[in-house]
Amino acid sequence: MYSLFCPPCAVATAVTRFDGSSWANNCCFVNPCMARNVVREGYGIEGHCCSDLLCTCLFLPCMTGQLLAETAERGSVIDHWARSNRYRSPTLTQWKFGLCGFTEDPGKLFYALCMPWCALGSVRTDLDGSDWIFNCCFLNSCAARAMVRHAYNIEGTTANDVATSCFCLPCAISQMMIEVQHRGRVNGPERLVVGPPGVQLQSMVR
Repeated sequence: MYSLFCPPCAVATAVTRFDGSSWANNCCFVNPCMARNVVREGYGIEGHCCSDLLCTCLFLPCMTGQLLAETAERGSVIDHWARSNRYRSPTLTQWKFGLCGFTEDPGKLFYALCMPWCALGSVRTDLDGSDWIFNCCFLNSCAARAMVRHAYNIEGTTANDVATSCFCLPCAISQMMIEVQHRGRVNGPERLVVGPPGVQLQSMVR
């Protein structure tokens, strides 16, 4: 019933269960298609971004219910991220590069200025190895910034993500690209399939 009467809220709940991110941010900025892709990729579930799009367009309530059930069963990926990425701090940390961090690599600022959606796609693709074209089409800056923060346990708030994206978009995108480049990918080719407590299976999906 939840997924039928309030799909955005249900999607936000599923993504929050998945990675512990802000429910309000997910409700406002993570669309259902992106949510399905994030959850599927994170758990190493076989599929393709085209199927994510079709399921979202044709079977939204069913797809949302599936996300809720899947995340309730499999749980959070945060512990796996902490084990698989040596750059993820166990405690809250700060951005290594500020909004003017583009001085480290001016080319990234130029990329963000000329092709912001392509640059956003590169942020998530470099972060977790997901499909670049899909990310270019469906990812927005607020969602991308939240993904990067939660992947590396960087301190921040949804309000800060929104303000930064609204007033300093090219700088925000270049900051994320440089941060991901220096910290490394959250999960490599071998993805963790998270199951009930005590059960962990490895799945090769790429």
